[in-house]
Amino acid sequence: QTAKQYIGVRYDFGAKPYANSGTFDCSSFTQHVYGKYGIDLPRLSRSQGKVGKAVSRSNLRKGDLLFFYLPGRYKSNKIIGHVGIYMGNGDMIHSSNKPKDGVQITSINKAFWKNTYLSARRVID
Repeated sequence: QTAKQYIGVRYDFGAKPYANSGTFDCSSFTQHVYGKYGIDLPRLSRSQGKVGKAVSRSNLRKGDLLFFYLPGRYKSNKIIGHVGIYMGNGDMIHSSNKPKDGVQITSINKAFWKNTYLSARRVID
């Protein structure tokens, strides 16, 4: 519910803190939302991919962090380039510039996200 309050907030790669910029990139969004609950996440999605405990895609729960690679961003498709928050029912909320610009809800079963999925982490119990 907290994350949904930000639907439509503009995406800006490398966004400064929301209080200053009024924008998010994927990892500043997750950092901001979890920070509301006293959970201190690192700034970068690659670093966020190391916190909490690993969860299989078949055992996802609301609030789990989902990690993806972005084709062409890094030399390897094993490097995390995007993070979202699992909402249940196959949906995630995330900040992205596509298909819309900004915080949005997307199915993780859409071909792009299904094909670029890397891992999930549980940072809350």
